[in-house]
Amino acid sequence: MDLTNFGLKNTKSREQILDILKNSHDPISADDIYRLMDKGQTNLSTIYRSLLAFCQRGILSREIRPDGTAVYSYNRPEHHHVLICIKCNKKIHLKNCPYKNVNEDILNETGFKVEDYNIELYGYCKDCQGK
Repeated sequence: MDLTNFGLKNTKSREQILDILKNSHDPISADDIYRLMDKGQTNLSTIYRSLLAFCQRGILSREIRPDGTAVYSYNRPEHHHVLICIKCNKKIHLKNCPYKNVNEDILNETGFKVEDYNIELYGYCKDCQGK
């Protein structure tokens, strides 16, 4: 990705951060990114500054987990919805968007066109229910 198209300088650190996020199936924290970076490539404060710049330019999205941890994900053209078990942390990725009709209802009722969203739903997987 040419970051100059977003008003950013291309650096090895930024390219590696983006590669990590593009290859991650799940949103990840800045600490996780730091652990996955080549040793000595960059420091944690540079990662946070890069993540902020990427979010401001729409390259990444940021979510806050129930425990207060900020996690980041690469903005792909498709929506991403995940079911997360509160007990065992199992993640189930939904292939289809269950909100398609909801978005159409919102548009018809309010004229507001939903362009993007990612949703995580928390509950209990079938293995942990009743335990």
